[in-house]
Amino acid sequence: MGYPLAIVKRFCAVLLLCLLPVAAARAAATDWIGDVNAAVRLLTATDAIGGTDRVTLALEFRFAPGWHGYWRTPGEAGLPPTLDWTGSQNLISADLRYPAPKRAVLLGIETFAYEQSVLLPIEAKLLDATQPLPLKLGVDYLACAEICVPYRADLALTLPPGAGGPAPEAARIAEGLALLPGSADAAGMTVEEAAISGDRLRLTLAFATPLTATERAGLDLFLEGPASLTAPRPEVSGSARRLTLEMPLKGAAPADILKTGLTGTLVAGERRVEFPIAPVLVAAPAGNWAVMLGLALLGGLILNLMPCVLPVLSLKLLGLVGSGGRATAAVRGDLLAAAAGIFVSFLTLAGAASALKLAGGAVGWGIQFQQPWFLAGMVGVLALFAGSLLGGREIALPVAVSSWAGGIGRGSRGESFLSGMVATLLATPCSAPFVGTAVGFALAQGPAAIFAIFGALALGFAAPFLLLAVFPGWVRFLPKPGAWMLWVKRGFGLALLATGGWLLTVLAALVDPLALAAVGILALALLGAMIGLRRGVAAAAVAGLIGIAALPSLAVRWAPPPAPVAVHDTLWQPWSPDALDAARAEGTVIFLDITADWCLTCKANKLAVLDRDAVRSALAAPGTLALRADWTRPNPAIAAFLNRHGRYGIPFNIVYGPGAPEGLLLPELLTLDSVQEALRRAEGKS
Repeated sequence: MGYPLAIVKRFCAVLLLCLLPVAAARAAATDWIGDVNAAVRLLTATDAIGGTDRVTLALEFRFAPGWHGYWRTPGEAGLPPTLDWTGSQNLISADLRYPAPKRAVLLGIETFAYEQSVLLPIEAKLLDATQPLPLKLGVDYLACAEICVPYRADLALTLPPGAGGPAPEAARIAEGLALLPGSADAAGMTVEEAAISGDRLRLTLAFATPLTATERAGLDLFLEGPASLTAPRPEVSGSARRLTLEMPLKGAAPADILKTGLTGTLVAGERRVEFPIAPVLVAAPAGNWAVMLGLALLGGLILNLMPCVLPVLSLKLLGLVGSGGRATAAVRGDLLAAAAGIFVSFLTLAGAASALKLAGGAVGWGIQFQQPWFLAGMVGVLALFAGSLLGGREIALPVAVSSWAGGIGRGSRGESFLSGMVATLLATPCSAPFVGTAVGFALAQGPAAIFAIFGALALGFAAPFLLLAVFPGWVRFLPKPGAWMLWVKRGFGLALLATGGWLLTVLAALVDPLALAAVGILALALLGAMIGLRRGVAAAAVAGLIGIAALPSLAVRWAPPPAPVAVHDTLWQPWSPDALDAARAEGTVIFLDITADWCLTCKANKLAVLDRDAVRSALAAPGTLALRADWTRPNPAIAAFLNRHGRYGIPFNIVYGPGAPEGLLLPELLTLDSVQEALRRAEGKS
């Protein structure tokens, strides 16, 4: 007896509805979640757990033409995928693995990306292989074309227990597994050399199976290490069996790289190798050493002429003004004492920089001016010297110290030695021509380079005194001592007080106002004590008591005030890495100025160039952005940005644009022509 067709259709529909839950329970892939530009889904290699405590999963991304996603280390921009397994059950861990990416460059920004589609295998470890595996996965990722869009996908999939067979996507997952980089041993590759010299990495790799011409032509190496590290495509030389790869390292100091080590992912045709790199620090080539030592010597000599050193020159000149008619030996002794003070200060700075690098801290030229205790100490020292010049007692060194410095225990030699030290410390806010290059070379290497370069800076800075010490007869051409010297001393003393006042303005941005007032009171007390010791013990005692009364306020209130809200005019906007990256991606012409309240060269650049109407008009033009970063206080992001460009001091000015995607680095001392020409080149108008 036949059944009506309608009844048969109804029966089949009911049967299908009954079977749907079973099919869903054994689903081996989720639906695509996303849109036409980017989407993601979760896959499994089997349709059941299969009685094992490990299951192979995979995330598959697809991107529209012109769109891409990012590797686990995205490069100079971008974000890697982040996975959240919250809500999953019977899951101990999920190990995500990445195939090798491709290097992509857009507007000068280099990223490591995936295009079209990519499959990321996952090895999941189960708590109990006899129980189901309900998976819930939240995936956050970034997809970019000319714009970047953040995506969020919530994926859910359950694998039942028991025996199962290959899932429909098992072959796709097998293809993804085959694309994963292997070990160096499996690839027959050996790392023969890994060395960092300056800011460059040199790798020598040996291959059991020679590279073909095609493999060598497309060879690339992706480096991972400190979070801020980036490196361009390597320069390749050598034979098919033994290659040498060289590349500059940006964004991370060698000390940080040595501490964390590196991971390399080599891509050469179908060869993909992931391997650890343990580099060693080697000395720079002899030619570089000779050049850098010469630059340091010249930079130290020029440092005598920088604006930030002019207030300190009074300490040097005063000892020479009164030297006419003195014995040659006495004049030579004072000059050598001042030079000794300069060398001691520079070598002390070298020791401090070396210790900071070995400890993994940030180093830079002039960063001690970010420390309140240093500023307070320098204000006190200047108050002592000013008091000595304004009619107070002469400054003398302890016998042991002055004897070691080659001087006599008291008198002019001790004062000359201290004046050399103070001159050096107050000169460090300046980054004279060649100083930044030499210091950057030294700080990018080890203690030996730091001491050598800082010693050459000291030799250049002390050269005028050493020259006069060799030819002390030249001093007789200076004016003879007389009553006029009293007025000169007073003028120099007032200049030192003005320098101390400037340091107090720098300190004001770092400490509580009450602590600032306490430092000012202590400085005045020291000034009064120096004058009072010459004119009567009672006056000195009163000044000392005033200083002691200010100490409790200093001890209790020595804390930084709340970070001030940055006030920018309509021209200058606050810098941040994100703001810079966004503007570079849009092809905007960008002028970046990194400055600080304690940087007198920065202030000179502003007065002489940056605040001029012609420059301000150019920076305010459509399509141009002026960014300013304030390094008055310690700021790791600014320090990292400077290090990435091989600089460890300020002023720092760089211009980006369509015509200069990698940036045009300007000299420490700006000129109107250099700024205008850099803006024209960045815009593409050479």
